[in-house]
Amino acid sequence: MKQFFKSLGKIALRVLIYSEVSLAINCLLIPRFTGAIEENKRISEFEIAGNAQDFFDEYKEHPFISDTADVNNTVPLQFLLKECGYDIGSCGPDGVFGGLTAKALRQFQEDHAIVVTGEPDKETLVALTNMVLKDPASYKRLENTLICPYQTDRVSKLMQEAPSYLSAFGQPILFLRPDIQLRAAYELFANDLREDPASIALPGCTNNHLRDALRHSESVYRISTRFSYDAAAAAGDYRERNHVSPLPCKLMDIYNHHVAADIAREIHQSDNDSITPTQALVKGIEDGRLMIYPFPLVRKEKVAATN
Repeated sequence: MKQFFKSLGKIALRVLIYSEVSLAINCLLIPRFTGAIEENKRISEFEIAGNAQDFFDEYKEHPFISDTADVNNTVPLQFLLKECGYDIGSCGPDGVFGGLTAKALRQFQEDHAIVVTGEPDKETLVALTNMVLKDPASYKRLENTLICPYQTDRVSKLMQEAPSYLSAFGQPILFLRPDIQLRAAYELFANDLREDPASIALPGCTNNHLRDALRHSESVYRISTRFSYDAAAAAGDYRERNHVSPLPCKLMDIYNHHVAADIAREIHQSDNDSITPTQALVKGIEDGRLMIYPFPLVRKEKVAATN
């Protein structure tokens, strides 16, 4: 029996060492090689847009990449095209630069005597934003959808705390609990094998932004069923820190991690075992608790200069 516990102790020590070394490598080396660390440091340069005009002024200045992963640029473009009356598909602004979005963009360029490239160059974006933002009804709809949901105390608090979430040792609990690391790694792998939860909310639609919000939130929710809610959110933030994605998307995911942990806490405290994680999170989206669009960021220096 003594030999058994001795062997068990050795195994536990090896798991601990492996987990700590793996976490240290992920926190210190991988982000530096992928460029994620440089993107994370830029958080202090930005703030939430105060209105639609400031946001779209910032949007026009950024280069665009026609890529399905470039959700933070695709969503505003689709909203602009939709407000101008162009067909972007039955799913609406879904963050995917697909065939209908490209067709609508080419048609807009043709209709307004702009060189038809199918790419949202600066001339096209200026024409689009000027046309949409001059209409009071369109301006109000865009502001209510893309700006107002992010002008809350909770988002302000997240913007203040985000630099620590994205720092190398922003989640110290993970260094103390290798079991949480292993559970988080399992959840990330298992999520790739589960049925896409977005299909439950919007069957037949791509909705890349919604799928992403549910995927991140569900991982944190499931981790929280085994560990503390704060630890679950920290595990999600740790993954996001090392992930190469634009800041607006990173912040949306981090925000959803913490809201998902809150939703899990509420469900568990109410002893409501009849609701599944997906059902709880879909309700969170329907109630507006989870964010489904990237954060509307603007550069602080630009806003200060404008003011």
